[in-house]
Amino acid sequence: MLIYLLLAVDLFILCLYLFASVIDVIFWKDHVPSYFAEKYSQEKYDEARLYQKNKVFFSIVENAFLILLLLFALKFKLFMTLDNFLANHIHGLFWQSYLFFQILIVALWLLHLPFDYYFTFVIEEKFKFNKSTKALFFRDKIIELLLESVLFIVVGGLLIYFFNEWNKFFGWIAWAIVIFYNLIFSLFYSQLIVPLFNKQTPLEEGTLKNEITSIFSKNGFDVKDVYVIDSSKRSTKANAYFTGWGKKKRIVLYDTLLEQLSSKEIVAVLLHELGHYKKRHTFWFFIFSILYLGIFIFAFQWSYPFICEMLQIRLVFHMALLSFIVFFYPIQFILQLILLGISRKFEYQADDFARKQGFGNELVQGLINLTAQHLSYLHPHPLKVFLTYSHPPVVYRIEKLLNTHQK
Repeated sequence: MLIYLLLAVDLFILCLYLFASVIDVIFWKDHVPSYFAEKYSQEKYDEARLYQKNKVFFSIVENAFLILLLLFALKFKLFMTLDNFLANHIHGLFWQSYLFFQILIVALWLLHLPFDYYFTFVIEEKFKFNKSTKALFFRDKIIELLLESVLFIVVGGLLIYFFNEWNKFFGWIAWAIVIFYNLIFSLFYSQLIVPLFNKQTPLEEGTLKNEITSIFSKNGFDVKDVYVIDSSKRSTKANAYFTGWGKKKRIVLYDTLLEQLSSKEIVAVLLHELGHYKKRHTFWFFIFSILYLGIFIFAFQWSYPFICEMLQIRLVFHMALLSFIVFFYPIQFILQLILLGISRKFEYQADDFARKQGFGNELVQGLINLTAQHLSYLHPHPLKVFLTYSHPPVVYRIEKLLNTHQK
């Protein structure tokens, strides 16, 4: 009975996300603030509404299909059938768990592939965001699959081994493994992962680099590595981010950002990112992620024997973990809401950091330009923001910057 109750809660949460997306479009507000008028015409804003409708309908179809497929798999016990097949044909618990998850990785990749293709070459193409070719798209997808499989060989293999051989200490060992993995991934992501997909070139000497170097040096941030990646070969959308820790810190700019924003606006966007570093937001989110993983791992170690006994399934790593995820999803939902709320608060603080550096107006203009370029919705529904937004709606951010500047 408990498993059906939990499945009902999980299904309710998934439907809540879909409901939030639907009302986000139904209660669309046509008002375009005056400060957007120059870059975001009413005609372009109407196009943004159509873009959001396309994305919402696509999301409903994709998620409804995946939910129904999951319910079908549970109803007809497909996971147990696969487990029984591996138990009868594969020797050793390690290889049974390892092959079980590798089969799931490939299956999920195949299931998402047609949806990703449609989104890229129909929706994004329709609104002139897509720049990727079909050859590049499939190359990316194959690399993603291989990368997931290789990472699972290392991390997943270790977790399976210690679950089977050192079960008493599995929680602490597993927590140490995932912490180490997250640390290495954050340190070397730009050097090891990004080059598999994008070419990174040092930012050319000139006005922009001088402005970045100057303002960052004033804030005690030694800028050595500023790179530009060729994101324009896939999309017209722009972004910038920091990556790494300590001496491995690196600033990365999309080449589309250089085309869409002025030098001052780019510096303002980067100051926003620097604000996250200076206010230790990046550090705290790393700590939050570690604590989240710790809660997940130790809750799993404590509860999986009871879950397996209740569901009458084999007490093996893959079946225990898969079943536990169903039980943990409501807790994950609550923890995610807390982290999203903290993230939105941090975004305001990072905006204020850029403003105090004298780049408030430039940040406002940069946000306006990027919002218009991306056909973003200006007035998302509060429920949608509460459930999914890691950043406050751009109108809230801009008005807070303008109001604070006027005081």
